[in-house]
Amino acid sequence: MKKILMILTWLFALTITAQTVEVADTVSCAELDSPPVPQIPFEELDSMTMQSMDDRYVVVYKGGKCGVYDLLEEKNVTRIEYDELVMAFRKELEGGYYTYFRVVAEGKKGLLGISEKDNQFVAVLMSKEEEK
Repeated sequence: MKKILMILTWLFALTITAQTVEVADTVSCAELDSPPVPQIPFEELDSMTMQSMDDRYVVVYKGGKCGVYDLLEEKNVTRIEYDELVMAFRKELEGGYYTYFRVVAEGKKGLLGISEKDNQFVAVLMSKEEEK
């Protein structure tokens, strides 16, 4: 009986150790600091393009570069650093809506997706070699 108790104690210790390691290796995205997107007043932008009058997001231009602007919240969503942005599609995922743009930057092509809930975005760019 004493041996069984020792084995159970040893297994319990392994379980606690494994859980501790898992927690130590986890990083919360909330802890990552990302620099804020510079806000350029709408009046200072060179131009903008939109697909329809109902669009929430438009492509704005300044100094030969472009970015995404939210007309509803009246603020820049992305930096104005892309060579080309074209609205691609809007999709509902897991109860939320996301707007996607085709993007070209520094010779790379990709996709930029924006969460309409909080304007968080992610861009995935690939060089021509990576596309193949």
